[in-house]
Amino acid sequence: MKTLSLEQRLFLGTSVSRYQAALAADIGAQAYLALRGIDQSAANMFRLGVVSDPMTGHEAFRGRLALPYLTPSGPVALRFRCIQNHVCKETVWFTDSKGKPVYCPKYTGPEGDEGHLFNVAALKADSEFLVICEGEIDAIAWTMAGVPAVALSGVKAWKDHFKLTLDDFRIIYVAADRDDAGRGLKSLLIKEVGARPIRYPKGQDANDLWRSGGAEALRALIPG
Repeated sequence: MKTLSLEQRLFLGTSVSRYQAALAADIGAQAYLALRGIDQSAANMFRLGVVSDPMTGHEAFRGRLALPYLTPSGPVALRFRCIQNHVCKETVWFTDSKGKPVYCPKYTGPEGDEGHLFNVAALKADSEFLVICEGEIDAIAWTMAGVPAVALSGVKAWKDHFKLTLDDFRIIYVAADRDDAGRGLKSLLIKEVGARPIRYPKGQDANDLWRSGGAEALRALIPG
């Protein structure tokens, strides 16, 4: 993980503040969060925002939900989620220089901005276990359920030094989707930190369970 310069930290801090402030006036983004069962308290905790007025370099992310990666010293990264009412993989985002369509990514961010854990505040939890999720929205769902959880954006986001940050937990669980990407993340974390897999019901993820059954539905997946 590269060290951010002061200029980069200031840029991220300003970006997060701008996008968080914009959320209050964006009815579409508020509706999306409500649909996901994310209340105002959680939105404030995670400093969620919306890219209504993009910072320089963020123009491609206009209209997306902003998901900041917060640390005690400030944000270290931003990812952006599409919240439009369409099927991303079937929607053309733009056409490249060769005239080939590039389809809308559900999640995206600045190139090379990987290698971070989402919700590092959970690493300070007084708990014998921690859940590692696939995706920020799922980590938010687990947190609202009272379960300490961090998230990786995918297999490529894993870094060896993360092992040291997990030493205080006796048990590490991995909760990922039942698809190729999710299976890849589970295999990686079982190998790297001896993680114990949590199995979601077919076709569901943590946010689905949070919306349908609340904290009880998620806590029921934790053995014991």
